[in-house]
Amino acid sequence: MVDEDDPHLPVVLGTISTHWRKVVYSTPSLWTHLIVTLENAQCTSHANLTLLQLYFENSGNQSISIRIDLIDDESEYEDDDDWNENGSSVCAREILECIFKDHSTKLRAFFCDTLFLEWLSFFPDIAANVGFPNFEHIHIGWAKPSAVLVSRDNVDLFPLRASMIPRLNYISLMNCLPAIQLPHEQITVLILEDIEIDKCFNLLFLCPNLVDYHCKHPKSPSGFDGGPTDQHMALDHLKCFGWAFGSKTWDLALLTLLTLPVLERFRYEESDDQTQSSNFRQRRREFFSRSPKLATFERASGGTDIWVLEELHVDLPDSIEEVYLRDVTHAEANSGVWGLAYSQGLGRPMVLPRLKVLSLEGAFWQNPSEYFIIFLIMMLQLRRQTPPEEQEDQACLESLILKHDVKTTPLLDAGLSEFHLTQLQKFVDEGLELVTADKRGRDRPERFRCEDPIHY
Repeated sequence: MVDEDDPHLPVVLGTISTHWRKVVYSTPSLWTHLIVTLENAQCTSHANLTLLQLYFENSGNQSISIRIDLIDDESEYEDDDDWNENGSSVCAREILECIFKDHSTKLRAFFCDTLFLEWLSFFPDIAANVGFPNFEHIHIGWAKPSAVLVSRDNVDLFPLRASMIPRLNYISLMNCLPAIQLPHEQITVLILEDIEIDKCFNLLFLCPNLVDYHCKHPKSPSGFDGGPTDQHMALDHLKCFGWAFGSKTWDLALLTLLTLPVLERFRYEESDDQTQSSNFRQRRREFFSRSPKLATFERASGGTDIWVLEELHVDLPDSIEEVYLRDVTHAEANSGVWGLAYSQGLGRPMVLPRLKVLSLEGAFWQNPSEYFIIFLIMMLQLRRQTPPEEQEDQACLESLILKHDVKTTPLLDAGLSEFHLTQLQKFVDEGLELVTADKRGRDRPERFRCEDPIHY
């Protein structure tokens, strides 16, 4: 039985028969993705180097995406030769040299969560003679960020120049920024994780053609670049934006100075968000108002009170069509859904009138309260009805996703009453897509018959 997810699938297929081997080895497109697993930071088996060379040979004119995985991610690099006493191993550095030096023109993407600077010691010697014409995507996490490339004095240790990487547009960096010359003008996707907040902020303002940007788990400011700029900036191509709130000075500067006129998706990243200043909500409203095309809001984790559903459906613009929230508590579920149910009437316009998808995930669904179910049904009654002709901007809720937090186990006796099940069933029969989850957190689209309750 062949495993289609085998990281070395073409090699496996080539062992089936002589015919299969001939077909596989003459199909370059099968050899364009490779995972190389290193035993430790020092060395790996010679078979890995042979495997790498086999992929480069059989890929023909196709460029290759390569991922380097380290089994022992706590191992340290040591500059000695004792590791190869029997001659069956090669230095880990040789793997990188084969990729970046010997086959630089065929590299399309490179991924490594634990990269050692010592692996790239050959780079200064080849930089003047090597180019990466097909290199488009890089993801790097540095093994020792405190000692690697933090100082501007280390720029020559990894001298990657923008002129060497004319097609590089997708950059993902973890732990620290390498002292390399990033091709700011050509970057369209930038993902920064565990990097100082000031560097995340400043890089955002240096890349005018970004389409997708995310700042995750930022560190405290480095102190190198002072405070945030006071210059306003419009990123006219940015469609997806994620930011980890929690650094008040940088958060307010971001909301005040940045304009994203074509933004379609906003993601509140996981963060240690603290209580914000009194004018934060006003700045947030103004920020969202400058994004008239914003259609999707996603919260990756629970936030402070100003990021809960009850506050968001007031502050988010009317253009919002999809809302996805994680870590939803009982209190947030009750008040948030109540707000969506009672948002119209007494001369008040409906909040989030174009809402089509609502996804709530959290502990509240482990044992939903009676109040929540009542408010949920009332919300569906309001938002499932066909909007009047004069309210052409109002949409009908099409999809409702209710899931417990995968970290908690749902209570087996937390089912709904037959009366509530019957009411919800009516909405499903009329076209509502209702998705819950099984005990393991896997999505489970409900046929939702009364004899097949939400809880199992």
